[in-house]
Amino acid sequence: MKCCIECFKDREIRDRFKSFNEKGNCDFCGAHNKKVLDLDARNSQEINDQNLAIDFENLIEQFTNDSNTNFVNKRHMLSDYLEKHTSIFSDSVSSEKILQFLKYLLPQQYNENPDIFDQPVIPAYLLNKDKLEREGIFYGKTWKDFKHDIQHNNRFHSTMVNDKILADFFEDCSIFLKDKKRLYRARISDDGEPLKSQNMWSAPFGSASSGRLNASGIGYLYLSEDIMVCLQEIKASVNDICTVATFEIETDDLKVVDLGQISNISIFTTPSLSRYLMNYDVFQDIDSAMIETSQKNKSEIEFAPTEFMSDLIKSTGADGIMYKSTLDTSINDIVLFDGAESTNSKIHQLDSEIKTYRITKSSYEKDLL
Repeated sequence: MKCCIECFKDREIRDRFKSFNEKGNCDFCGAHNKKVLDLDARNSQEINDQNLAIDFENLIEQFTNDSNTNFVNKRHMLSDYLEKHTSIFSDSVSSEKILQFLKYLLPQQYNENPDIFDQPVIPAYLLNKDKLEREGIFYGKTWKDFKHDIQHNNRFHSTMVNDKILADFFEDCSIFLKDKKRLYRARISDDGEPLKSQNMWSAPFGSASSGRLNASGIGYLYLSEDIMVCLQEIKASVNDICTVATFEIETDDLKVVDLGQISNISIFTTPSLSRYLMNYDVFQDIDSAMIETSQKNKSEIEFAPTEFMSDLIKSTGADGIMYKSTLDTSINDIVLFDGAESTNSKIHQLDSEIKTYRITKSSYEKDLL
């Protein structure tokens, strides 16, 4: 049986597959002419070199058949759990194929303890309340609990967030944007006249309205990789006069936290497998909150959870945040904390590229509620 690079979403495993020599057809996802690993070769040098079997052996040790009645609703088949609560496997690999993969990769472990593979299991961390409270992003609570608390109980001094654990995960999502990369900002003109370049930076101190990642009065620079997307995101209407400015990065050390990757953190590069497992659902909720479409008249309170995340990221020393556009997830939006025009800025505006448009047509798509 051969598995291939396309069986996996996990970026660490995909990187390992890139070093393999053999190409062929995959018995699990059905892909053709891809880098493959022969699981029938029990002593495969590639399996040994890449520690693939060791990694998965350590992973299944994080589960138990313990029949504690407090966790009846948490019990799943191991392969179902790995499919739905990790980002290891690609969507093209079913739970049945995951189980088949594990049996082929770990035949000795299957022979010694088949119940872990064939009977419902729970993550072992559930049996250790202290560990869950110590290493959970919300000390064992959920994103829903945090959202309610910060919106209705404690807006500015939330005690629900394990800052260090969350900051560690944010660091794992950090990247440096490339020098000369171009980004765009669009604004609607209030008086119908083209905006000048100096008015295309972040809002002046005290005048910024609240946004997805900034509190009222704090001006961040919201940018996009795509001109059309940034025009759509400002919700321009027909006959609106809109100015688009082009910015260019002028350094290799502009560091952003890519929240589009938080739901795809590799379990095999985290310092603790159990820490990843207990926080995976929170990753998904943060990702969903970032790409949730905002309503035109969304209240300031709705932004409180993501503004808190933004403040925490800013405190780590990052220059900004990158996330998937709510209108086109193939396009990234970037928010820079220091978005004012200055000699110390890591970006500059291309004055010759500033353009002003009149919106002449707007199209609408609808979903039945």
